[in-house]
Amino acid sequence: MSRADARLRMLALGSFALGTSGFVVAGILPTIAGDLDVPLADAGRLLSLFALVYGTAALVLGPLAARFDRRTVLVVGMAGFTVAHLVAAVAPDMGVLLGARIAAAVFAGLYSPTAMGVAVALSPPEERGRAVAAVLSGMTVAMVLGVPLGSLLGGLGSWRSTFVAVAVLGAAATVGLARLLPRLPVAPAAAAPTGRPAGWVRSAVPLNLLAVFSWQLAMFVPFTFLAEVLSVFAGLDATAISALLLVYGGFAYLGNRSGGRAADRHGGTATVLAMLGALLLALTCLALLPQLPAPWRVPVAVGALALWGWAGWGIVPAQMSRLVRFVPSAAQTVLSLNTAVVYWGIAAGAWVGGVVLEGYGLAALSRVGAAVVAVVLVLLAAGTWAAAARPAPATAPPAGEALTR
Repeated sequence: MSRADARLRMLALGSFALGTSGFVVAGILPTIAGDLDVPLADAGRLLSLFALVYGTAALVLGPLAARFDRRTVLVVGMAGFTVAHLVAAVAPDMGVLLGARIAAAVFAGLYSPTAMGVAVALSPPEERGRAVAAVLSGMTVAMVLGVPLGSLLGGLGSWRSTFVAVAVLGAAATVGLARLLPRLPVAPAAAAPTGRPAGWVRSAVPLNLLAVFSWQLAMFVPFTFLAEVLSVFAGLDATAISALLLVYGGFAYLGNRSGGRAADRHGGTATVLAMLGALLLALTCLALLPQLPAPWRVPVAVGALALWGWAGWGIVPAQMSRLVRFVPSAAQTVLSLNTAVVYWGIAAGAWVGGVVLEGYGLAALSRVGAAVVAVVLVLLAAGTWAAAARPAPATAPPAGEALTR
């Protein structure tokens, strides 16, 4: 393995630690709530606050970090992330645990955009797309392996051991980055903000970012409390839930790959609409679990989670391709905003899920998620039809073409 490959793998290891931390809480939330003697809805803030702070920190700290040596930024970011998880592992109460999660999210937001920039800086132009994909693969693999294994570890032992495991991953990434990366000072010109697209507010970008926010919210209303949903309505224990999360993660990986290929072949909009339809079906199946005969509940839950993973992650590359197509001259700016909006949607979904859980009960979570997806699907489909039917001005690219690709 070349030194360049080793550097990319170490950057991906950091992303793997971040992804595991961000999503594993959903699988161990009931255990945390029981151990710390807090309501399940209150424990859901461990996910919502992490996502809110992560998205905001990535948007704010990313440009600021560009003014410093990027190896130092990455090492500091991953070291702080590691220490925060060690604090979380020994937290005596919910207040300390929330504080540790917020600190971890700040350091994660410092690390993530810098890692993407370093992957590009260390790669020749013809390999930069592959380099970014390699770093992003850490997040995808976290869904496939990190989340179910972390949930299994928390179920077999203690939720604290899950945070220790994430800290071990972070420590390994910290040491590897410090050893393998060269110093990466940024030229003054590179530190200046660029890519503020003229007129992008008048394009389809703001509405599409609102759609991203909405469907992320829809998914994380039930996902935040998924372990409890599967336990109560499908009768699954911690080991079975971990296995089902492994199914979800495996199909998320497949969806991420197939979504990108489908967007290239059939267009980003067609792919997004198809994935939203599949996501609506998956959440509807979960919403129907309490009404199904007992023998049907586990098979339906398995199918719903597989379809959810495939559609929920397949939509990501398709939507990114749409955003870049709308304003290709400002791709980096728009994709940074997209990342922030994704995590704000996760945070809002976890918060709304807590409100729904307290006010309407566990069975209402998937219904609310399905309802939001249905609204987004109808509005996007209507907007696509309207744009395609609108006459295109002679001096600009056809609006319908931009929307339907």
